Amino acid sequence: MNDDYSVQLFGGIQNAFNSYQSDFDIGIDRDAAYIYGPSRPRTVFVGLKLGLN
Repeated sequence: MNDDYSVQLFGGIQNAFNSYQSDFDIGIDRDAAYIYGPSRPRTVFVGLKLGLN
């Protein structure tokens, strides 16, 4: 804008290919530590940051 203000536009994507664990361990003898891969589905984000210099 000018020397007193700044503007930043940003964006991104997490887990772009939507990889997800398909073989969860179930039952009474399951291993709670048997988890791999991303813990969230495909996520897209955008943002705008305004600042004063």
